[in-house]
Amino acid sequence: MSESQFIPATIEEDLSYRVHDSALEAESAKEQQRQARRMTKQAARNLGGKWRCQGRIGEAQCGSLVSVNKDLCLECAAETRPEYAAIRILLEPVARPMIVELGAHIGEEHAEFERILKRDFCHVMVEADIGNVRRMQPLGIGQRIVVAAISDVCGSAGFYFSDHYGDQCSGSLLAPSGHLERHPDISFPIYGRVRTLTLDDVYDRESLGHVSLLWVDIQGAEAAMVCGGEKALKRTHYMFVESYETEMYRGQAVRADFLKMLPAWKVIKEFRENLLMENTEYPA
Repeated sequence: MSESQFIPATIEEDLSYRVHDSALEAESAKEQQRQARRMTKQAARNLGGKWRCQGRIGEAQCGSLVSVNKDLCLECAAETRPEYAAIRILLEPVARPMIVELGAHIGEEHAEFERILKRDFCHVMVEADIGNVRRMQPLGIGQRIVVAAISDVCGSAGFYFSDHYGDQCSGSLLAPSGHLERHPDISFPIYGRVRTLTLDDVYDRESLGHVSLLWVDIQGAEAAMVCGGEKALKRTHYMFVESYETEMYRGQAVRADFLKMLPAWKVIKEFRENLLMENTEYPA
């Protein structure tokens, strides 16, 4: 059975994820929650850029230390984030998956992939912010890091470095716009230059062959990724990509426009602002 055929009959049930956005919640209550969250994250400055996991074990809060751009530790995430279960199902037929992560932050997804795959896999991480790269754990077997921002050209470009209570999780080649309103606790205090590579250039330099999963969190540069990644995308089976319906960064492709750029790809499931997609022309 080919990878593309391995979609269980119960895939919709396995991948189901309902976003709770109840209209019954008063705006004042939401604002109180946002203020409490900001106050809690402010305290994270005293914990080395970390704060407490918001998951619960029985009646008690979990309390494990996690990066401030995460709400949950690995154990709690496994219980509440079905996208990982979906990826596990889809990659099950692949003996040694090749995962390429664009916008790797401090490499925290590697531990999550280890948890769900439970076997050897290759993991190429691309991250533009050298500060984040320095915070990564020592690379293990099968891990590689490329220090660059994904763009439609190779060279260098201006970059808006972010700050979220000591964590840099939202840096972008594009100027923030809607992001400032949606995430008022994230600022962009520094503008500098970073190295840029196209997805195809990463593909060639790293001799990737076939890519099992492309994990994309590049803060508005999705269109540039597509423009500079024709060859790599043809050889990629699945993609998990952050894509918003409204503009977060000036000039980014919103979800409808992004999907038009990928006619060979279909959406398997939506997970809030993320899409799990399959390349329908992926070679069997």
